[in-house]
Amino acid sequence: MSYGPRVMMTSDVTEYVVLVVFGRLAFFDFVFFDDHLYVIEKPQVLAGLTPESIRWAFTATDAGFWHPLTWLSLMIDHEIWGLNPGGGITLLMSCSTWRRRCFFLPLCIA
Repeated sequence: MSYGPRVMMTSDVTEYVVLVVFGRLAFFDFVFFDDHLYVIEKPQVLAGLTPESIRWAFTATDAGFWHPLTWLSLMIDHEIWGLNPGGGITLLMSCSTWRRRCFFLPLCIA
C-alpha cells in the first residue's frame, strides 16, 4: 500500500493553510510591545554587523537579559531587510515549506 499521494496531499494542504493564516504577517508593521526595545531604538542593531556592534552584542544586558545570539540575529535581519519586519517572517515561512517538503518527500517515495 502506497501512502505517497495521501501524504503529499496532506503536506500541500498543511502548506496552504500555513500560508493563508501566517502569510499576512509579512505585511504587518512593528508592534509596540518590545520591538522598540530590540530594534527601533537600538543604534547598535540599526548599525548592522560591525565590529563594535558585535562586541556590544556579547557584552550588553539591555532589555534585562544577556542574549548575544538574539542581538546578532536582529543585526543580520536589519542588514538583509532593513526596517521591514516582514522579511524574517517570509524567510521563516520559506524554510518551513522546504523543511516540510524534505520531510514528506521520503514518505512519498517509499
